[in-house]
Amino acid sequence: MTFFPLDLDKELQQWHRMVERSLEHLLHRRQSALFTGQAWEPPIDIYETEQSIVILAEIAGMKREDFHILVEDNLLVIRGYRESRAPGNRVGCAQLEIDYGKFARTIALPRHIDREHITVTYRDGFLEIVVPRSEQPRARRIEIETE
Repeated sequence: MTFFPLDLDKELQQWHRMVERSLEHLLHRRQSALFTGQAWEPPIDIYETEQSIVILAEIAGMKREDFHILVEDNLLVIRGYRESRAPGNRVGCAQLEIDYGKFARTIALPRHIDREHITVTYRDGFLEIVVPRSEQPRARRIEIETE
């Protein structure tokens, strides 16, 4: 007899996210690009619809011209630069969690996409890239000839 319904998959996903966040802070994986000199990676969600693949990147505080998006072979590359908003005359820092400086994110795309009709919008701190699918070649059965 179960007193509380349990969605094990949901519980495991929540636990996994909690462990990832903890390890991220412990290992200092997300050090500010101002201090490391390396490009940071914005968080993304990728999901599919029947007609397209949608990539949603969380990148607040930027302008349209700050982004550079390129599709090369089957890779989608998002690059840019986010200026620091901290005052230049600060004497110390209590906490630094927001990444500034150059960023880059590369996403592998499937082979059958329509490169000519990719759309990109930037609204409310989210960059949304919609990659339409193209017609996939259908499988064809090939008969073996006998002699």
